[in-house]
Order: sequence, then structure tokens, then C-alpha cells
Amino acid sequence: MATINKQATLKALEIANNLSEISTLLLAWRIKGRRTLSTEEKGELKELEDHLNELVASFQAHGIDMIADGAQDAARQADQAIDTANTALEKIKTVKHAIDVTAAVVSVAATLLSKDVMGVIGATKDLQALVKASG
Repeated sequence: MATINKQATLKALEIANNLSEISTLLLAWRIKGRRTLSTEEKGELKELEDHLNELVASFQAHGIDMIADGAQDAARQADQAIDTANTALEKIKTVKHAIDVTAAVVSVAATLLSKDVMGVIGATKDLQALVKASG
């Protein structure tokens, strides 16, 4: 059991770290585009940042227990997809695509926290398709 808890702790922290990095990327988009982004785009980016920051806190507080409760495979799959999205977001050129990818990241993380393993699989596939479209 100690090994599972250690693995769950590490996985939850990896996911939280990736979500935090994506939030920081969105903040950078908003700062760089403060004169060129529409009010709607700024609002969407800010809203996604807020969601990501809430998810970071949730993974830090509850992710360990959730992953230790039997969602290790789903957590691993979600973490890989989020990590790939994190890398892709650094290369995405359009705000719309960045918003779409980030919304999919939020969906994956929220679904994982809800312990909906089948939902994680679907959300992960959607995220992977969006990331693939950016490459």
C-alpha cells in the first residue's frame, strides 16, 4: 500500500505541476496579447486560468487519495495527454486553438478528479485529437 500511495502522490503532483505550467502559459498569452486580444479572448483565457488554478489545488489536496483509490491507469493516461498538451501549447500560434486545447485539458483533469475512468478515456482522446491538429 505504501508503494501505491507514493506513486499516487508523485502522479498527483506531476499532474498539478503540468496544470500549473499551462496556467502560466495562458497568463503569458494574455500579457503578450493585452493590446491585440479581444475582450472575449481575454475573458476566456482568464476563466481557463482560474479553472486550472482550482484544479491544481484540487490535485494537491485530493488527487493523491483519488489516484490511490484505483484510478492509476486513468491518471497515467491523463497525465501523458496533459503533458503532451503542455508541450504543444508552447507552439500553438492562434489564441482560439490554445483556448480549445486548454479547455480539453480542464475537461481531462476535472473528469479524472470525478473518478470517471471511462470519461477520462474519452476526454483524453478528445485532447489528443486537438493536440494532433496543432502539429
